[in-house]
Amino acid sequence: MARDFFVPSLRGMKMLAGIAICRGGPVTSAAGDNHGNQTAFADTYLAASYEAWQQGRFSGSSAAAREALKLQPGLALAWNNMAASYNALGLFDDGMRSAQEAGRLQPDFALAKNNLEWAKVNLDSTPEGYITRSLIYFQQGKYGESLKAAQAALHLRPDYAEAWKI
Repeated sequence: MARDFFVPSLRGMKMLAGIAICRGGPVTSAAGDNHGNQTAFADTYLAASYEAWQQGRFSGSSAAAREALKLQPGLALAWNNMAASYNALGLFDDGMRSAQEAGRLQPDFALAKNNLEWAKVNLDSTPEGYITRSLIYFQQGKYGESLKAAQAALHLRPDYAEAWKI
């Protein structure tokens, strides 16, 4: 029997600096192994992950997502929540790996793609990577962070004209 993936609505999403997380809903894994109580418990952990993330408790959010994965290892939503939590904690290598797993399990998962791109941008230590971050921070009104990123680009390449424009 084929199972549908939960597709979060905007109401079920929270954004922070390009990071996106899901609240959960009808939970099925990529393998479709929906096992009654395990599914209900996984959904409870997903909801706890979302709630912790909303409250800025990113370690708690990733811990709850890991508990959901113990019950359903193929749960793309939980892998995505871990990616968002790791990214929010600045653990971009872990965020990238978690987002990649979410994308492997559900290739059309836009939130996982977003979290993967955010991790990659933050792992890029080239002047171009710093300028990309600087522009994102500027668009979000985080002017201090924008300036720090532009200064890091100038430290690497003092004659970098794009960095001087910020």
